[in-house]
Order: sequence, then structure tokens, then C-alpha cells
Amino acid sequence: PGQDPVRIGPYAITERIAAGHVGTVYRATLDEAPGRHLALKLLHPARLKSRNLRERLKRPADALTDRPLPHVAPLADFSAEGDVVYTVYEFVDGPDLGRLTDRGGAVPPASAVSYLCQLAEGLSHAMTLGLLHGDVRPGHFLMDRGELFIVGFQSSPTWRTAHRRP
Repeated sequence: PGQDPVRIGPYAITERIAAGHVGTVYRATLDEAPGRHLALKLLHPARLKSRNLRERLKRPADALTDRPLPHVAPLADFSAEGDVVYTVYEFVDGPDLGRLTDRGGAVPPASAVSYLCQLAEGLSHAMTLGLLHGDVRPGHFLMDRGELFIVGFQSSPTWRTAHRRP
């Protein structure tokens, strides 16, 4: 892969956080609010070949942008201009649940119950907006001081799409 971008849209990229098969996540700031830390996920252009992908990304983004839900990482922005498609979340300053358990081993039972309750609450609230996550796994649960935040809705179908009959 090439060099990391310095800017994406109105966002200044400060560091690469993670890279996967769908895209790359960067820490970013917005010109108008340089102290506000964000996580920007830039999708790989090769992933944009699907005809319906832009619509599948736009519907959850429209539902979640600037609409705070308990235990769902706040989605601040979504853009799809040509081959540059990205989502922007408020930055959650902590590891994902998978990394947390890889480093520290099993989660204590009381913490596990708390995380499961937070996960259920976040997914339940998202479903009230007609969103189905579609990829529930520890890597999509970010931890910050004992609070769990769910990310990854942008890649999921809506409830109606998920339950459409052939």
C-alpha cells in the first residue's frame, strides 16, 4: 500500500490506528475544532465495486449521524465522493474488547455482565432506528474506562434489507 494520506476531506490525519480488509482507520481532527479527536474509517476503493454498497453505507450513517445512542460510538460524518468513502466517529480512547482480553485474559464475571448489558442496550437502541449490526464481534466493541461503545454499523444492512424475502 501507498503512503497514508495527510488530509481526507476537511479532516487532518494525525496517525493510523488500524487497517483491515474493509478499510483503514485513522485518528483525525477537524479544522474547525482542532482539539476534537475523531476516528476516520476510509474504505478501500476495491471494496466499493458492489453496486449497493454506497446505499448500504448511507442509510445507517443517516440514522446515526449526530444522534447519540447509549453505548454506540457517536457517528459524526459520512462522505461518499467518487472513490473516497469514509465514516467519522468520535474517538474512543481505549482498546477493543478483543485486544483487552488478549492482553489481560478472561474478563472478570462482573465486568462481563456489565459489558453484555451495555452491548444489549446499544444494539436494542440501534434496532429502534431499524438498524441491524450484522458483524457483532469483540473487535467492534471499544472500551473506555469501563464503558463499551459499539462501532461498525456502517457495514451492516438495515433491518428491512436484512429481512427482505427473495
